[in-house]
Parts: sequence; C-alpha cells; structure tokens
Amino acid sequence: MALDMLAASDLRGDDLRVLLALLGRLDFENLIQLEQVAIAERLGMQKPHVSRSIKRLIALGCLLEGPKIGRSRTYRLNPAYGWRGSSKGHHKALRTAEKAKAAGLTVHKGGKASAATDEALRAKLEADSQGRLID
Repeated sequence: MALDMLAASDLRGDDLRVLLALLGRLDFENLIQLEQVAIAERLGMQKPHVSRSIKRLIALGCLLEGPKIGRSRTYRLNPAYGWRGSSKGHHKALRTAEKAKAAGLTVHKGGKASAATDEALRAKLEADSQGRLID
C-alpha cells in the first residue's frame, strides 16, 4: 500500500534517485545517517536539489526526520515502507507509529509538531512502554 502511494506520487527522477541512495545506506531499525553533500557528490547532483528531494520524501511520509548528529541530519525510513532489523522491532515501530496517529500528533506548517502535543505523545508512549496507562 505504501509503495503504491509512492508510485502514484509526483516524485521526480531526482527524488527517486535520492530515495534509492538513502535506502542503500539503510541501517538497522531503519536509521539513515548521511550528509546531503555526500549524497549530492555520489549522485552528481547539487546539494539544494538533494535537500528539496529529501523534503518531498518527508512530506510524503516516506522519510521521518531524526535528530542531528554532528553535521549530519538523521532520518528513518517509515516502517510502513520497509524494515531492516528484527521482526519484533518492526512490529514495535509500527505500533509506535499507530499510537502517534491515535494520540492525535499533528504536523503544523514548517514540519514541526506543537510542543504540547509532542510532549503529551512522548509521555503516553513512555508510560505505555513501561506498562503504565495514562490518559
């Protein structure tokens, strides 16, 4: 289903090339860490074009933004699109994504969740992982 959405999307050739380059660097638990400059050099593209492609992939929900490590931004492949790791980890990642959706996490202009919603979600997910219930 997720790959059908990707195939029907308006992604361009460069977007798909960037996605394939990122998938080639996919680590366990779907972590992707790579500097955009390195992707641009490897693909013979300009860095702004790589950045624009990554933004499109994030907007589609294919990539999820992670924290910045050093000069590199990290990403995760949405577990609905594929998984590299244990089956148990995949099921946990899918449940976490569903819980985030059910908890009402919304994305606002600029790609940032509201601080209150983000904090409430974090508390719910933490409580759930420790076997506590929270409303």
